[in-house]
Amino acid sequence: MSALACFLKDLGHDVKGCDVNRYIFSQDNLDNHNIIYEDINNYNYQGYDYVILGNAFKTPKILEKLKKDNKTILTYQEVIKEIVNNNHSIAICGTHGKTTTSHMINTILDNNDCSCIIGDGYGIAKKQAKHFIFEACEYQDNFLNYNPDIIVLTNVDFDHVDYFKNQEQYNQSFINFLNQAKDFIILNNDDRNSVLIKNKITKKIYSYGINNASDVMAYNVIYDTTGVTFSIKYKDNNYENLHLNIYGKHLFYDALATISLGLILNESIENIIERLNNFKPAKRRFNIYQKHNNVIVDDYGHHPKEINLTIQSIKQKFPAKSLIIVFFPDRSSRIEYFFNEYIEVFKKATKTYIIPFINLQKESIEEKLLQSFCKHQSITIYDDFIYNHSYDNTVFLFTGSKDTKKYIQRLLENI
Repeated sequence: MSALACFLKDLGHDVKGCDVNRYIFSQDNLDNHNIIYEDINNYNYQGYDYVILGNAFKTPKILEKLKKDNKTILTYQEVIKEIVNNNHSIAICGTHGKTTTSHMINTILDNNDCSCIIGDGYGIAKKQAKHFIFEACEYQDNFLNYNPDIIVLTNVDFDHVDYFKNQEQYNQSFINFLNQAKDFIILNNDDRNSVLIKNKITKKIYSYGINNASDVMAYNVIYDTTGVTFSIKYKDNNYENLHLNIYGKHLFYDALATISLGLILNESIENIIERLNNFKPAKRRFNIYQKHNNVIVDDYGHHPKEINLTIQSIKQKFPAKSLIIVFFPDRSSRIEYFFNEYIEVFKKATKTYIIPFINLQKESIEEKLLQSFCKHQSITIYDDFIYNHSYDNTVFLFTGSKDTKKYIQRLLENI
C-alpha cells in the first residue's frame, strides 16, 4: 500500500494514508514522497475523492461509513489491475524472492524508464515508462486479478497455510495465474513444483536453471567470499567467467531469472552484469551492519526455507563467524504448520532468540508456540541477556516479516 501511495503521488495525485503508530520500514519511502499518514484510529479522508482499502479495512463497519460519505471505494487489487491493463507489465510471482527479483529487474531495465510497485514499500511512477514492474502475491489468490504481459516465476513452495489447504491447491493457483500472461512466462527449471506445473501452462515458456537443459543455463558456478562466478549459455551464445557480488544460491537464482528476462528482451549481457553489480538490496533483504568484528544481518525471511537460505548466504560470506538467530514470528498458522522445520533451521545457530508475537494473549496458540520453542535447549525468549554479553566474530541474523529496527539499533549500541 505504501508503494502504491508513492506511485500515485508521482503521477501527480494528492495522496494521504493511515497506518499503525509504531515504526515500519516502508514509511521511509512515504516520508521521501512527503506523503502524510495518520493514526489508524484517528484519520480523516474528507476532501479526497477515492479511498483505496488495505486488507485491514475491509470490514462491514468501515465499508458502511464510506458508503454513507459517498466515497468511491477501491481495493488495492483493483487499482493494480487498472495500472497493469494500461502499461506493458512485468509481474514477479513465487513463494520466495519476489521483492529481490523485482528490484533486480528494475535495476537492469531502468534505462528504459520503469515504473514499479515492490513489496518493501518502494514505488515509483514515470509517465513515459516503457515497463511497469510489480509483485503479484498469491495470498488469497490476489494475483488472479491481473493479466500481465510477462510473468517471472521464482519458485513454488507451499505457504499461506491459513488460506491454501494443500500443495495441490497452491500449485493450481499458480497455474491459473501463469495462464493469464499475455506474452510469455519465465520459470525456474530447477524448482520441483515449477517443473510439475509446467505441462499445465498453455502460454509460451522460457526456462532458466543451473547445469540443467534450460533456455538460459548457468554453468561453472562457483560460490566464494567474493560472490559468485559463472558462465551463461543462451541460444547459440556462451558468456563465460561472469561475476556477481551476491551471496547465496537463492540470490543467484533471483539474478538468473533477471538475466534471463534481460537477454530475452535483447539487453546486452555486459549491461545486465554491470547493473546487477550496482544492485542495492531491497529493504530488510540481507541488509548488513558491521560493528568491530561482529555483523548484524537484517532479513525479511519468515518461512523456514527462506531462513535456511539466508543462513547459507551468511556461511558463504562469513564462513569463520559463529551465528545467533533472532526470529520475530508473525502468523501463528505458518509457525504451527512448519514448526519442526523451524526447529531444524534454528539448530544451525549457536543460540536462537524468539521475539514474542505482537499483542500476545495469555493461553493463546501464540503463547503455546513460544513455550514449545523454548523446550529446545538452544532456543529462548528474547530478553536483555543478548545486550549484556560480550561477542567476538559473531553474526546476528534478525529475521521475520515484522520490523526489527529497534532491536537492531539497541544491539548496535551495546554490542
